[in-house]
This record gives sequence, C-alpha cells and structure tokens, in this order.
Amino acid sequence: MAVAEECAAQAVQALEGRLAVHVALFPPDKRKRDVDNVLKALLDACEHAGCYESDSQIDELHVTRQEIQKGGGCTILIHTLD
Repeated sequence: MAVAEECAAQAVQALEGRLAVHVALFPPDKRKRDVDNVLKALLDACEHAGCYESDSQIDELHVTRQEIQKGGGCTILIHTLD
C-alpha cells in the first residue's frame, strides 16, 4: 500500500519498453538479511502501483545495501533502456 501511495503522490506513469531498476535498501538494524528476499515483493508492488505493466519488462536490476536507517526503507529508480 505504501508503494502505491508514494507512486500516486509522485504522479508516476507506467513506463513502456525494456527497463532498468536500481534499488537501494536501508535495513532497520544489523540483523542478517538476504537482499534478494526483498525484491520479489518490491517489484510486484511497483507493478501493482502502475510503475510498469509487468516486471517481465525488467532487463537490468541493480541492488545495493546501504547504511542502517531507523525503520528501514528503500529507494527505487526505474528508467527505460535506450
């Protein structure tokens, strides 16, 4: 729900064509976490929020773990590939 609300607030429009996605994850604490476990839900949420028609459009996926942030979070940049 938070993804859809944020996309609506930013007036995100669905991208067409082949896509690249850059994800920065900010864990809430020092516990061990696998970054790949976050991706499926996050990419599906972006699809349901209308960022793109299908996550099958994604040809490039870049994920980084960043510094700890109280409450955790992420930033996502999605762009078309030329």
